[in-house]
Amino acid sequence: MKKLGFLIALALCSQGALAAKVGSSYSNVAVLVAETGASSSWATQEIMTAEQNAQKMEDTLDEANEKLAAQMEQRFNSMLEASAALQK
Repeated sequence: MKKLGFLIALALCSQGALAAKVGSSYSNVAVLVAETGASSSWATQEIMTAEQNAQKMEDTLDEANEKLAAQMEQRFNSMLEASAALQK
């Protein structure tokens, strides 16, 4: 009987957890509107702007990483060439 109760409780909790994940983006807008008293269109615009800024930052970071990787590869190649020249 304890196992049955545990399984029922587990099933109810798992359904609640799944439901919480489904509407997370809408709940963020609702919380922002409720906390600031602003309109939902303003809150949606703020969230979209934040997402665009995050994408720009990610793109800039990717470009910086690629540039750094190219510089490190060039430095490594020159070190290999210098090492090969010393061994001859």
